[in-house]
Amino acid sequence: MSGPRHRPERYDPAWATLRPLPAVDVLGVARTLTSATRLRDLVRLLPPQDVELFFTINTGSAFSAGLEEYVRSLPGRFLTWEEATAPGRSFDLAVAFAVHPSMREVDAPLMVLPHGVGYNRLVPEVTDGGLGAPGEAAARVRRALYGFFAGRGVREPAGDAREALGALPDPPRRTAHTDAPGVCTFDVTGDCTDGVVTLRRFPVVARSGRTEPRGFLAVTDGETSPLWRQAAEVAARTVTDAGLPAADWLERRAADSPALLVATAALSPHRCLLRLRDGRLLEAETAREWGLPRPELHPLVLGAAVNLWQYGGGGGAAEPATGGLLIRTGAAAVRVRFVPQDRTGD
Repeated sequence: MSGPRHRPERYDPAWATLRPLPAVDVLGVARTLTSATRLRDLVRLLPPQDVELFFTINTGSAFSAGLEEYVRSLPGRFLTWEEATAPGRSFDLAVAFAVHPSMREVDAPLMVLPHGVGYNRLVPEVTDGGLGAPGEAAARVRRALYGFFAGRGVREPAGDAREALGALPDPPRRTAHTDAPGVCTFDVTGDCTDGVVTLRRFPVVARSGRTEPRGFLAVTDGETSPLWRQAAEVAARTVTDAGLPAADWLERRAADSPALLVATAALSPHRCLLRLRDGRLLEAETAREWGLPRPELHPLVLGAAVNLWQYGGGGGAAEPATGGLLIRTGAAAVRVRFVPQDRTGD
């Protein structure tokens, strides 16, 4: 925790008036839209004459639709996550209402209030063993904040903290099933003889600073993020006892995801049904060596291997039904044979 810093004076717009800057810098960190709505309560607890408020978004949550628009509307200075975590940037306190390990990148003591300031529910108070009724926890939170700020010469203002809290503003209304995603525009310059432009999309690791191709995205049927499901080139169903037949699931998954190249569904621990982008169905089964048990076959590993084999070589699509495939994962190697199937079932 850094010590008190010297702050310069700045002139008030009124003439001949010299007024000091706020004594404390506080960073409000939002990760989801719910946590962002609770940041406004923090604003009401901290008067601007004592505290300078900054807000940032800890990126990476799947529940962040409309988040930046909402945070930018808060009465404070908005910083990108890169600006808030830049070398040399520090704050007297960071407050978050949803925690993530990456928040340690902020140079500031971190206060986490997972249920807001406590106005909307009974909150167990570990300090005195009692329960805070709705509204009472707000006063306790404010006293704790100003107790922390006491070393900066900031005193708690008079007045009831409960009166500073009002109704929460409504967050931006967005319906995940109906709202269209943002439209991306590209300017393409160059000579094109056949009139066809191929665009390959690659996932980028968040906050890594790297933008070069990093492979492709493969997900299982347990993935809940609609964005990841739409961006995946490989999808796999890992359960073998699902109610929907494997062939039907593969067709439905391909229809829902235009970017999908390979889809797989487990039929048994060592057997999978595979669907290629052109609609062909193949049954994949591991080869068993004499005297040894048949190796298991994970549908996600199979899908990723076939995607690399058929679409990642750069020399045209390979034919998976001839010769089989040897899948190496570290020191382990599994040989897979393919048998063409019709589209009526598994």
